[in-house]
Amino acid sequence: RRPSVVDKVSHVLAASRACVRALRAHRRLPITADGTSVCFPQLSVIDGRRIAYLSQLRRNVFRVMVDERLLCVLKLSHSAYGRDAHEAAFAEGVAPRLLAVESFGANGEAVLMEHAPPGFKRWNEREWDVDDPREEAGVTAIRRAVLQLHASGYVHGDIRGVNLLVRADEAEGAVDVMIVDFDWAGRERVVVYPRPPNRDGDPPIPWHPDVQQYSKILASHDMYLIEHGIRAGAHRVPGGAVAIAAGGAGEP
Repeated sequence: RRPSVVDKVSHVLAASRACVRALRAHRRLPITADGTSVCFPQLSVIDGRRIAYLSQLRRNVFRVMVDERLLCVLKLSHSAYGRDAHEAAFAEGVAPRLLAVESFGANGEAVLMEHAPPGFKRWNEREWDVDDPREEAGVTAIRRAVLQLHASGYVHGDIRGVNLLVRADEAEGAVDVMIVDFDWAGRERVVVYPRPPNRDGDPPIPWHPDVQQYSKILASHDMYLIEHGIRAGAHRVPGGAVAIAAGGAGEP
């Protein structure tokens, strides 16, 4: 039979109730400093550890408190995470300690790691200009950290400023480095680039000319990104300000 007026009104009321419930749920979401709400994942336990969400760092990356005592970072990866490479980098002292990796969603993994110590910032958020002595010290430290990863037999595949944490010791002029975001990382000539590289970013990302979708990731590709991206001051805008790259691995 054709819907009656009563049926139509009933459907409208049901939809209205659903909207009210959604609005109430939205109001319960945490509010950030700029007044926007953040929708945290429903994941609350990983590897037996209880997670309390504190803030969203970027898409699919969250600052969390674990077991009410340990400040950590939770990353939701859309693919298998380079756990072995991350642990090798930690053993070399150039990555945060990895706490757990568990399956999440259809093909992804939830990655829990310790938060970087105070003072670390992403390379593309550093507070000095390219003519500052810390710039060359930072590039040298980044090169050294990546070479340590390579010496362990692993490659990263996405050595951009957004995936490098740096902390300058102004007294000694040294720069400490931590590598993060090991989504694509693994054994050289075994892991591959999962998608075509985006060469049209703003600013453009200087991928090695040989990088293509499904091509094998090589140590020389990592070093190319350092020399043509990190060293060349990529991800900076005129005046010394920093252009923050959006996203991480998986968004080349």
